[in-house]
Amino acid sequence: MRTAGGLLAGTLLFLMPKCPLCLAAYVTMATGVSLSATTAGHLRAGLIAASVCVLLALSLGRKQRTRWKARLERFFRRGAAISRG
Repeated sequence: MRTAGGLLAGTLLFLMPKCPLCLAAYVTMATGVSLSATTAGHLRAGLIAASVCVLLALSLGRKQRTRWKARLERFFRRGAAISRG
């Protein structure tokens, strides 16, 4: 699930049009619902912010996992050394 979230967010950021009118045209072609330029601009900013937040959450999660993994490995190695005598 984490990989899918990262791929979706990264792809969305990569394919996000630079102008709000292009986004409005894409939404109109895909759904048949027209958007004003202002609404498309707000939608674009929201999608970019959401994508960046997802990518940050995924990258911080990986960093935290590796930090805790290293701590647990040190703990268990120390415990194994103590139990051996």
